[in-house]
Amino acid sequence: MSVDGAGTDDEQVTLDDVLVPPDLVVTASATDGRPNALTAGFVWFQLLATGGCLGAASALVERVLPDERVSESERVGLLVEVEGAMSAAEGIARRIDDDGPDESTLVQALYVRYSVQDTLSRLVPHTIELLGHLDTTTSDEVARLADRANKLAQHAPARKTTTGPLAAYLADGPLTLT
Repeated sequence: MSVDGAGTDDEQVTLDDVLVPPDLVVTASATDGRPNALTAGFVWFQLLATGGCLGAASALVERVLPDERVSESERVGLLVEVEGAMSAAEGIARRIDDDGPDESTLVQALYVRYSVQDTLSRLVPHTIELLGHLDTTTSDEVARLADRANKLAQHAPARKTTTGPLAAYLADGPLTLT
């Protein structure tokens, strides 16, 4: 038995060499091929967590856009990154509306979530740097927004726990998240 590390997945107890009957293993699709409730909830959670963090990052970017002391190329670059990430998240929402939250939608939601997570890890510090001239009252609000925007990396599942299952899915196996 081992206890794992940081973030939302911290204090996780991992049991090795434990027999789990096949009927207790949760996969992304029910046996009849339709999505199960857990899959639907997990897709929605990924989308909501991603959207919430993106909203905070967008609010930071909106504070830079009218500032003419920041170069035009910097402002447009920030907008391109945040709008691209937002479009990807909106694509998952449209897919849920059109097709429902199945296994492939969950995979796409995870791809988008990790892509947005990477984007925010670059975008948020750069935006804060560009906002560095703000007064202390506004700085408190900026700090709160930055903190919220950076929370996506702390939400489950951690990328390290999905790498193997996503690789198996790409090799035409089922998506099995533990």
